[in-house]
Amino acid sequence: MMIELKDVNKTYFGAQPLHVLKGINLEIGKGEFVSIMGASGSGKSTGSLTHS
Repeated sequence: MMIELKDVNKTYFGAQPLHVLKGINLEIGKGEFVSIMGASGSGKSTGSLTHS
């Protein structure tokens, strides 16, 4: 496995907590190509920045 994410969660804290990712799992094997698609505001950028 080249990249593996398990039970990833992300919350922004402000006046009220905003849970933007909840229990995300992802496995990307060697040689696999991946495209993450979704509507505007669905967490694509947040998900890609979370694993760093």
